[in-house]
Amino acid sequence: MVTDETDKEGFSERLNAVLDAAGIPKIGDGRQGVLAEMFGVSDKGARKWIQAESIPRHGIIKKIVEKFRETGVTYEWLMSGDPKLSPFKKSLTPENNYAFPKEKQLSEQVNYPDPGFKPVRFGSFRLQAGIVGFSIEYLNESQTPLYFHVDWLHKKGLKAENLTACTITGDSMETGLYDGDTVVIDTSKTVPQDGDVFAINYEGELLIKRLYRDAGHWYLQSDNPDKTRHPNKLCAGDICLIIGKIVHKQSNKI
Repeated sequence: MVTDETDKEGFSERLNAVLDAAGIPKIGDGRQGVLAEMFGVSDKGARKWIQAESIPRHGIIKKIVEKFRETGVTYEWLMSGDPKLSPFKKSLTPENNYAFPKEKQLSEQVNYPDPGFKPVRFGSFRLQAGIVGFSIEYLNESQTPLYFHVDWLHKKGLKAENLTACTITGDSMETGLYDGDTVVIDTSKTVPQDGDVFAINYEGELLIKRLYRDAGHWYLQSDNPDKTRHPNKLCAGDICLIIGKIVHKQSNKI
């Protein structure tokens, strides 16, 4: 285990950069709790990692790399800080930190991780019953965007400009999705697919539901088995319009 103070500081800086790129809550907003739950350690232990007081065991570091591999992080870079191995184009210095945009107001001009990463912003959908189109109000000030590596997007056949993130509310999709989970919607994918989860404009309300086909008709289904509270609904006509497909989720539930 590396114990040099400089190494601890460097490791902490790199770890926080990865967590920020992965959309984990910021320091002070629950980061240590999320990290502790993910890797089965105490809040105090996780706090020491992100505040440069200690470095995790070798096995934990490997789990961190595996968990956040979509950010481009490698074990070698996380431990050494070798700029040649960095998933970020710029070095992580206070004046040149692409992993932590200091501006609360995000715009297309704000610096974000190098061209290897694309931001996906959180949005609030403005819907009307019976209207196919919709508008999105992006939550630039209250929500830090998610960042995805271009290689991952390409592998999944996704384009960042078609993606919008939003937060799940309610328990209708448990145990697949929980209240407070984050999902990413691809608004270019509007063809219904049996068994997949979609964002739906249902009479002017945004619903996240699983589509299934029965006897030639499409239905909206909740994953929650309590059908008294969450009955299946017919998806037909102007009352049920597909906004996009759910292509990614992030959850605090392990």
